[in-house]
Amino acid sequence: MHFSNNDTFKEEGSEVEAAVNYVPQGMIKPYPPTLPSDIRKKKWNKYILIGLTLSSALTIGIALGYKLGVKQLPNEQQQQQQSQQQQQLKEEVEINSPSSSSSFSENISTSNKKDIVVGDDSNVNNSNDDDDDDVVFGTKWMSYGDRLILNDTNAFNDASSSEFGGAIDMNGDATVLAVGAYGYNDGTGIVKIMKYIAADDDISGGGNWVEMGNSIHGQFVLERFGASIELSRDGGILVVGSMGSISAVGNIYGRVKAYRYDSYQNSWNQIGQIMEGDYKADRFGISLSMESNGRSFIVGADNNRVGDQNKQRNGYSKVYELSSSEEGKEEWKQKGRMIEGSNGSWTGYAVSMSGDGQTICVGDRTYKAKTNFHPGRVRCFKWWMPEGDWRAMGGNLLGDYHKEQNGYSLSLNEDGTVLAVGAAKYNSGIVRVYSLTNGVWTMRGGRITGENAKDFMGHRVSLNRKGDVLAYTGRGYDGNFDKKDNMGVVRIKRWVDNSWISLGEEILGYQEQDHFGESLAIDDDGTTLVSSANWADGLEYVNAFTLV
Repeated sequence: MHFSNNDTFKEEGSEVEAAVNYVPQGMIKPYPPTLPSDIRKKKWNKYILIGLTLSSALTIGIALGYKLGVKQLPNEQQQQQQSQQQQQLKEEVEINSPSSSSSFSENISTSNKKDIVVGDDSNVNNSNDDDDDDVVFGTKWMSYGDRLILNDTNAFNDASSSEFGGAIDMNGDATVLAVGAYGYNDGTGIVKIMKYIAADDDISGGGNWVEMGNSIHGQFVLERFGASIELSRDGGILVVGSMGSISAVGNIYGRVKAYRYDSYQNSWNQIGQIMEGDYKADRFGISLSMESNGRSFIVGADNNRVGDQNKQRNGYSKVYELSSSEEGKEEWKQKGRMIEGSNGSWTGYAVSMSGDGQTICVGDRTYKAKTNFHPGRVRCFKWWMPEGDWRAMGGNLLGDYHKEQNGYSLSLNEDGTVLAVGAAKYNSGIVRVYSLTNGVWTMRGGRITGENAKDFMGHRVSLNRKGDVLAYTGRGYDGNFDKKDNMGVVRIKRWVDNSWISLGEEILGYQEQDHFGESLAIDDDGTTLVSSANWADGLEYVNAFTLV
């Protein structure tokens, strides 16, 4: 339900080696405060309250029995029954206890909030508890775990060295985080997967991100492994795009690989075959979006020029689905037809798939509606079982302004009935949200814009599972009060009483030229999100936040 990519690539061969083990150069600015001591996870709080309530009820019941003259059991029999009741109560509480869901509870970290350098090895458990509670929305965004840093100051003069955080994604309950650095090691690329481990008292909120399994490396220079990333809802399946050559004359194919987490071996193992683009340098893998269960995904390739006599960037998108043979061999097979662009539309720069895998949308960010009107366009398709193919749905969504690049970013909700669209290149940038009503896309609320030219609002958009929480970024935002050039921002809104209202305060980058908001992901509830700054001046980082 998210997609990730990067529009600011260096020329062929300009990447140089980066390391992920540099020591941070110190604090850039005061970090967001740790969570207040009275903040607890909702579902853990519930279980504690249930245990206390049952225990109190048992005690009160026994006391009332004596007071009201209810016939008592003989002491030995009474003690035996009370012991059985207490054991039953203990078992009921332990069944729902957070510690029972993890075999690594003894390794829970208690360190304070700080920056950490990605690269430290750690074993973590991959189990996830479902939380069916009603969502409670807080009012303040606080740091969720440590800020993850890749420090390049020893090796680079430019700010876009390893592209750490150029692509990120988070699983449904915000316990697993994947981070790509496609410029790492001369453009070979690397992906690291992190697991959130709460503090042992579950009160301070001072948990940490620790590595989950092995790092996954690209295989050759300029593969650009990690240009796009998608995680399944449970965090156990990962799909990674390697866009290959980024210029029209390049000779490296884009590729996509999928991995499954093995909790016994604490490792990520490849699923099925490697998928390659149709042509060299078509940037196959520039964008990805995956079904919640990890069984299918859509991939974009926005640089395809083959077949166009003017060599325009038409692009295309494909959907793949995982199948298994009788022998148990897993294979990715194309699902339905290829969605192609035309007339230089850059189709596939942004793609999105609904959580149920039945709806896909593709962005034609430079689509030309007519002469001197190139607003960009979004097309959506529904899987039509009678035909076994993708059928256009909802109507095409054109931008309103010349060169606004409508379809620059996309996000669908779980059932494909709500769609967020970014058009970052017009003035301050635009975000529009649509609802599917009687088979037609209709605007949900008005246009959401920034304040100043080149705020680039809509650079990334992300919807929660329900589609009533919207997060979006403005990578060029300078701030309103404490102005810092291009610090970047993430803003969050909630759909309430037929309008989009702010959900908590905006989240700013740390310093000028961070361009915070390069990539973005939000959890199912819409109460935890993560974003990145891969242009930061010598300091590329990823930061997660939760609403309290």
